[in-house]
Parts: sequence; C-alpha cells; structure tokens
Amino acid sequence: MGQRRMVHQLVLLGLLVHLVTADPLSLLIGGTVTVGGGVFYAFRDKIKCKLYECCEAPYVEPNFKKMADELKELVYGQHIVQETLIPALKSHFDRQPSKPLVLSFHGATGSGKNHVSRIIANNIYQKGLASQYVHHVVATAEFPDRTRMHEYQVELQKRLLSSVAACGRSLFIFDEVDKLPEQLLSGIKPFLDYYDSVKGVDFRNAIFIFLSNAGGDAISKSAIVQRAAGQPRTKLRAGDLERTVSEHVFNTPGGLKMSELISNHLIDHFVPFLPLEREHVRNCIAYYMRDRDATAARDPALLDDVLGQLQFYPASDPAFSSSGCKRVQQKSDVALYQWRARRKEKADAAAAAAGLHAADAAAPDHDEI
Repeated sequence: MGQRRMVHQLVLLGLLVHLVTADPLSLLIGGTVTVGGGVFYAFRDKIKCKLYECCEAPYVEPNFKKMADELKELVYGQHIVQETLIPALKSHFDRQPSKPLVLSFHGATGSGKNHVSRIIANNIYQKGLASQYVHHVVATAEFPDRTRMHEYQVELQKRLLSSVAACGRSLFIFDEVDKLPEQLLSGIKPFLDYYDSVKGVDFRNAIFIFLSNAGGDAISKSAIVQRAAGQPRTKLRAGDLERTVSEHVFNTPGGLKMSELISNHLIDHFVPFLPLEREHVRNCIAYYMRDRDATAARDPALLDDVLGQLQFYPASDPAFSSSGCKRVQQKSDVALYQWRARRKEKADAAAAAAGLHAADAAAPDHDEI
C-alpha cells in the first residue's frame, strides 16, 4: 500500500513539474491537483510566477544594452544623462551594493526627466511602469497638505517598507520633488542609508529616482554661458554641474531644502538635464510625427511650422526651448490636422480639375454634328 502511494505521488510530481513549464491555461487546469506530502507547496512559488509577476527574472531583469541604445536614440541633447546612468545602474546590479541607488534628476520642464525614468523602468521590469514593483509617487497628488507632515512621513515609511519587503529590487520614482513639503524626505533617510536592513527589510538593492525642476535655472545658466563662450554643450560634464545643482536645491524651497539626504551624501548622483536647443526639439517633433504619419514627418515645412509655435530663450540669443519637448505633441497634432486638410483640399481641387478636363475631352465637337 505504501509503495503504491509513493508511485502515485511520483506520477503527480511529474505532472506538476510539467505544469510548471507549461502555458498558463495548462497551469490553471493542473493547479487543482492536490499532492500529498507537501510536494505541491514546494512548487507553488514557481507556479505562482507562471501566472503572476514575481520579483525575479524574467519579470525583473535589466537589459543594459537596450537601455543604452534607447537613451542614445530617444533622448535628445542629454549626453551627461547617457554617460552617467548606465555605469551607475550597471554597478548597482553587478554587485551587492552597500546602500540603495539614489539618483536625483534636475532640469527645466520638458527636458526628458520622466522620459528617461520610463526608459529605465521599461528596461529593468518586464511590465515597465505598470510593474507592481515600480512605484510612482507624485508630490502634488499624494502630499498636498503641508500641515500633515508627520502623517505623510508615517504613511510613506509604511509604503516603502511593505514594497521593498515584497521585492528588494523595487524602483521608486518621486515626481515633482521640488513641490514636496520640506523635510518630508528626511523621514525616509534610514531607508537610503548604509544599513543592511531597516526594521528587518533590506533596502540595499532598491532604486530611488527623484525628479525635480529645482536647479533648472542654474543648469540653464551654465548652458547659456557655455554657448556664449563658443563652446559646444557636449563639453559640459557632470562634475561641472553637480556641486552647483546640489547647493542650489539644498537652499531652494522644496523637498530637498536643507535635506539630510544631501548633507549626509545619500544622493549618489545629481543628474543634470540640459535645456534643449532647436535641433533637439526638432528631433522630438520628427519622432512624434513618424509615429503619427510617416509622410508628414518627411515634410521639413511642417516640422518648421511646429517649431515656430514654440518659445525659445534668452531674448538676446533664443537658442533654448522654454518648454523642451513637453508641448510638442499638442502642437504637432494641430499642425498635422491642418497639413492633412491642406493636402486634401489640393487633392480635391486637382481631382475636380481633372474631371472637368475629362468632361471637355469627351464632349462632341459641334463642327462634327
């Protein structure tokens, strides 16, 4: 009897192993099998990861080659970003880090901070920003009342602890940090520090990205000075701007003002996003147009039309976009609608003219009647 039971369990074990490598439909059918002796429970995590996102490959698996290609091809005018991010992220994944990776993106609106965050998420997590392990925190939506500072700090701490407990490779993107209540981020200092664990949770493999417009004016000023000196923007290095940016945001109202994250050197990289020049914005327009209408994207007059609707500064040398690529989509949609309407009008006129010509050619000659 015992031998027969053992054979039965081995058969079921073989079936279970087959189900683990099968498609989700087969898993749903086979998942109802109850295997004695705890065999089922030994494989439940594998079965779960066949059906749902888990904190392991292939759901969490960086593709640095693809990430580097996208940063090069889809991010315009940001050589410092491209030079900084891949080494920073790769070194974080290649070894056991001593603390979480903390990146702080600074620059004017439309310079690409959210766009780059999306590229990072898409090339680490199979589901990108939709991954349950990617947490997007928007300051104005989640922390609107500055009088509730302590309550917000407690809520944020609980959120970080539960998220990283579920997945050590969690990514947190804090948007609009310049609009956060001052000192709110000081409440998460222990989670970003050099500790093996905080309240039993290991944060060292997590990634934090802060997005802020603070420091944008200082970065723009450096770009203007560089241009006025006749030097290409590509000569600017991260080291030229990091001290300027960190000092600026430390003394400017916002989430990082007088922050211990800066004074205790817990932000690993201040990443400056330079203001975009005309050629960069034109590239944004062309890229968007290619996605909407490949023919339209090849019309330089249309691209110039959209570019001409955007504002540039300074008045003495309007080389830099006031809104970066942020308003490109809206302006391009209107310009594309008008461009198509003009083409249709011309086509209709040409067709009408061709119809009249054909009718004249088909009409009988009165001299022949």
